[in-house]
Order: sequence, then C-alpha cells, then structure tokens
Amino acid sequence: MLFHGAYLLVRLYCNKPQMKNQTLEVFQIYIYPNNLKAKPTLWLWALRDVAVIGVGFVLSVLALAQLGLVPPLIATVLYAFLSIRLEDASILDFLRYAMCFLFLKQQYFEWRENET
Repeated sequence: MLFHGAYLLVRLYCNKPQMKNQTLEVFQIYIYPNNLKAKPTLWLWALRDVAVIGVGFVLSVLALAQLGLVPPLIATVLYAFLSIRLEDASILDFLRYAMCFLFLKQQYFEWRENET
C-alpha cells in the first residue's frame, strides 16, 4: 500500500444485475495499517519530510528562476535522498545519532574496582 498511517476510505460501487431497477449500492471499507502507532508515510518518506521537501523544492525553483542559485535545489535533493525511510530508519536519522554520540552529547564513563 502506498499510503498508510491514516484511515483510508474506499468506496466500492457495484451494479447488481439481478435487481430489477438496477440500484447502486455503496460499501465502505476501512483499511488500517499494520502498526497503528507507526509514523504516517507517503511512498518512501514520512509526511513531515514530504512537506519539507515540497516547500524546499518550491523555494529552490524560485531561487533558481529568480536568482540563478543552484545550491538550494542541491540541498533539497540531498535532503530528499537522505530522508528516504525504510523500516523506520533513514540515513538522516543515522547521521543525527552519530553526530550526537560523537560531538554533541557528553559521554560519561565511570571506572571502579571490582569488589568481589
């Protein structure tokens, strides 16, 4: 399924030939994702990332058309590539965790002698 994470309403219209006046019946089917606590996704991105990529793309095209600047478009495409999400993990998440572990958060270690 391409879109999951929110409720999807599907209407099925069927004509039943056995009925004399050929009435039209409407069936409503609700399709739920496998994990209701998962983040909503659209294709390969989280919905928040789709919004960021869309706004970034529009601003990048405006910058390219009006000012001739290519770097905003490159940054948007790079963000779109790094934020591709497969099985709730993305390259961007890994880079964030690596930066926090290596540079941003203090690592605290405590050594003690074994008292046995």
